[in-house]
Amino acid sequence: MPLQTVEELRLIKGETRKLYGRYGETLVAAEHVKLCQLTHSKKRATKNVQRQVEKKRRDFEAENPGRIDDGDGKSTAFSTKKKKRLSMRAASSLLKMGTGSSNKIGRQKEEFLGSERCKHRILAVGKYRVYTFKPVETMPAVSSSADIASGKHKTSNLIKEYHYYDLVSLTCTSEDHFFMVFKEVKKTVKIVVQCPRTPEIIAAIRCAYQRVTRGYHESVLCKMDVIESAWLPLDAYEAEFAQREGDESMVADGFNEAYRAQCCYLRSAWNHDAVHLVHSLVEKGSRCFDLGECPQVESQEVMLPLLGALRHNKYFQAIILRDCKGDHKMLIVIAGMVRFNNTLKKVVLQRLGAPPNMFTILGDSLSFNADHQLQVLDLSHNAIPKEPFSVLTEGLRGYKHALVALHLRQCQLGPESVAMLVAAFKGNYGMSLALQELDLSENKVGRDGSMHLADWLNMVRDHSHLRFLYLRNTQCVFSYIGKSLVHYAKLELLDLSENKLDHAACQLLTLFVESSDELKQLGLSKCGLSGEFAGKLLADLGNNPR
Repeated sequence: MPLQTVEELRLIKGETRKLYGRYGETLVAAEHVKLCQLTHSKKRATKNVQRQVEKKRRDFEAENPGRIDDGDGKSTAFSTKKKKRLSMRAASSLLKMGTGSSNKIGRQKEEFLGSERCKHRILAVGKYRVYTFKPVETMPAVSSSADIASGKHKTSNLIKEYHYYDLVSLTCTSEDHFFMVFKEVKKTVKIVVQCPRTPEIIAAIRCAYQRVTRGYHESVLCKMDVIESAWLPLDAYEAEFAQREGDESMVADGFNEAYRAQCCYLRSAWNHDAVHLVHSLVEKGSRCFDLGECPQVESQEVMLPLLGALRHNKYFQAIILRDCKGDHKMLIVIAGMVRFNNTLKKVVLQRLGAPPNMFTILGDSLSFNADHQLQVLDLSHNAIPKEPFSVLTEGLRGYKHALVALHLRQCQLGPESVAMLVAAFKGNYGMSLALQELDLSENKVGRDGSMHLADWLNMVRDHSHLRFLYLRNTQCVFSYIGKSLVHYAKLELLDLSENKLDHAACQLLTLFVESSDELKQLGLSKCGLSGEFAGKLLADLGNNPR
């Protein structure tokens, strides 16, 4: 860190520690640079142009009452809708011509660094953020480290800070300068940096960025275009990090580091209980993370950084959340985890009171991530409307691997939704063959749904791995389904409780019991069975040697 004085370095460290020290933020590198910062806000530029157009329109209307200028020197009859349309068209054309600020981003670096907007700054690279400080020309004779660390004695000012999660691109075409683009909520910021130690600064940024984005999907990583001479090896920086942080930061595939980075990004409180829970799971060798065991599970401030750290984590293979009435934003983040995670094999989301768009996002995530490994999906006790369910079934249709278990108990599904599900099974024959558990209990399967389900069961009967079928209280017509189930000799559990079984259904059920090889549990409570058929079923079960 070749800064002018030791006091200057201590000052910068003290200011960053005061801001984000609770997250473990430390400086990696710092350098005096020549820097130009450009802000592009499309919304702001559009508003400015619209004001210009509105002013022009008002001036014209003042001179020509009841008429409107269409921008081509012609005037037409006044119309509110047409006035708005023509005003927006004029605004769009002005933006395309470069009236707005968007064209400023495309200038050459020589214009940037030679302009009056270019300033001398201190560029500081931290573990989680990049900082720009105003340099100090006159340093005091005496500076107490305690005063500097506490911020009481200032010799420098923080100008701006950017988190690595907002870094969109890093470009270097010369060894004396580079570009960084950060995307914030309402604007994009481009920073042009001229620095004699450009390769070293870029290496520090790369190393810090690599640690907080460990396991991230390539589609969400920033674009790095750096010339070969400025692309230094990171061994020295990684060794320094390892010596400073120890092995704990990389526990559970870097969960701790990612969690700290997420807390720093969201400025949320650092929850030590969540970290201790992860450590205990690793010690037990468990790869299943039950979010219900976390304290304050319904708090958005606690859960959002935790979920952000789990989104790309490659250690945990199962995520479970039950009986949580937390913030809808948090539930949507959970649904989107599948979009980038290629390690999760099991997701259980039960009784969440989730908004419908959560299931739309989950379906889109399944479709987007063709390499996901999800084999067990449990969405029981959530109301899933027909449209979001159609998106979810399309995600199932695109599976490239086995779906082992699908639990949709009490999801308020109707016959049409069951038809969508069966269509997805038929459209992905290989995926549906591997299905071992299917739970549609407490949904209205009805006559139409029973016909669709029976058709699929008959189609896969020779190669299906189905072992557990739950159809409790579904108003299903077993006389349809039973004709196919007769061929499922390996079925271990069949739950038909709270469904009316007529004479034909009872005969098929008797035939199913006689042909079964591995049936262990048969649920028939509240089915209205007469004594004759109940006795016959018990006799068949007793006489079945298998």
